[in-house]
Amino acid sequence: MSKKDLSLKLQNPFRDYIKEFFSADKFKNSIGITAKNLPREKKEYQVVIMAAGKSSRMNIDYPKTLYKFNYPGKNCTILANTLNLISKLPQKVSKVFVVIRDEDAPFYDKLKNTDNVEFIKLNSNQIKGTANCLLCIKQYLQKDLDILMFWGDLVLIPKFDVVISVDMHNILKNSLTFPTRYKLNPYVAFIRDKNGKIVEIAHKNEGKNFTDWAEQDCSFFIFNYSLFTELAKFIDNRKLIESGESKEIDFVHFILFLTSSNKRICPLPISNDNYVYDINTIESAKNVQKKLDEISKPEFERIFLSN
Repeated sequence: MSKKDLSLKLQNPFRDYIKEFFSADKFKNSIGITAKNLPREKKEYQVVIMAAGKSSRMNIDYPKTLYKFNYPGKNCTILANTLNLISKLPQKVSKVFVVIRDEDAPFYDKLKNTDNVEFIKLNSNQIKGTANCLLCIKQYLQKDLDILMFWGDLVLIPKFDVVISVDMHNILKNSLTFPTRYKLNPYVAFIRDKNGKIVEIAHKNEGKNFTDWAEQDCSFFIFNYSLFTELAKFIDNRKLIESGESKEIDFVHFILFLTSSNKRICPLPISNDNYVYDINTIESAKNVQKKLDEISKPEFERIFLSN
């Protein structure tokens, strides 16, 4: 398959499937095989971990990214597990930036000397949704490196899903690339038209319930530094629409803005919803731990750490 054929396949991945019979695993394997045979640049990346949330729905008095899980073979925080995943990527990472609330800084004191990791503190006026948080840290990032961005409450994602997403971003020279999980009634639904273009985002947290099959993001995104120009435009546009009110602006809505601006946006339906775990309440954390308890160490390494 040529680069052009691959691009066309990813443009509308569900075209030849009855929606409930689409297999993310088969689709991932098919594009993974193709990716191995296509040229790509040797690139370096920078990582952003968004961990400035309040954790109010978790009912804990410390940052959610420091919540501990009994992963098969180890007990550690979400942040420690994400940093471990990043260290095992074949792609070179120059620096990891962890975005935190300034009031939470003492919780991270023991980690401040971690190699290659820098903590960026934001105040409450800057923390107005993930889009605003991202724009506030622009000055810390290198202009010539693409960005791998993880949400701080991402408990687990298979390493291969991250690797292949980064490869697709590189090979196809996208503006933004992100793995998705195709599922029924997603919490955040990315809705495509018949040509495969994202035309709507329905977020349950905003009162929009989508009751059908659709993609949901996996709390991980790859994008070019150049998109900060578009991000500033998007935020200004939202403020105008909302009459200048200081409301939270979610990064996922920026994706729809980019799509309408004809940027190269590539959602990849390659992730199995059974293997992507994120949390927002203590109940969801308990459910994730229950799933982790059912996975043996060899199975964990096969699913989450293999290439």
